[in-house]
Amino acid sequence: MEDFSGYRKLNIKKVIIAIAILVLLIVSITVFSISRKMEKSPKQESNTVVENKEEAKVQTFKDIDGRVSIELPTKYKLTQSHNSEYLIKLSSAENMSIYISQIEKMEGRPLSSVARADKLAYIESYNANSNVSDIKELNVNGNLAYTYSFHYLDENLNKAFCIQVVLLELDDGIYVFDIDYPLDDLSLYKNLVTEVLEKFIKY
Repeated sequence: MEDFSGYRKLNIKKVIIAIAILVLLIVSITVFSISRKMEKSPKQESNTVVENKEEAKVQTFKDIDGRVSIELPTKYKLTQSHNSEYLIKLSSAENMSIYISQIEKMEGRPLSSVARADKLAYIESYNANSNVSDIKELNVNGNLAYTYSFHYLDENLNKAFCIQVVLLELDDGIYVFDIDYPLDDLSLYKNLVTEVLEKFIKY
């Protein structure tokens, strides 16, 4: 009988070498994949940080006497102009405007009644208006407020706008917020009213 032990040993050697090569190949591929992911991760984290920083940037606007202020994100690209009719008057190149004014409290007349009268007078000043909301009660940092909104067509710009008005009662009077923005940009300004009310400070 022939002795095939040497042949068998040779085949086992080949199998071991083949397995070793396969293992090395798998390890190399795994290490390469992990290193590629690690290279990408810092870039992605860096981008996220930049975006968050952009969102975090704010502008602070004050009235001439420094009695009130408002802090809003720079993404709105607002500029301030002074007008005796308003405490704060802000506008952007994208036709968004924020007007903050103050009126005296009316003795014996609740804020809800003032808000209703303001709504009727304001709506009548626009020829083409629609989507007129009901007056809604708000709680703004523990203070009573009422809000209403409506849409109108600006004939000069041939563009539809949304106006939201908030009347906020504080100890020294009623603060009126008039926030006006194009309906086309509704998604951009969806949090604007909340941001305005949360970041309004009276000194």
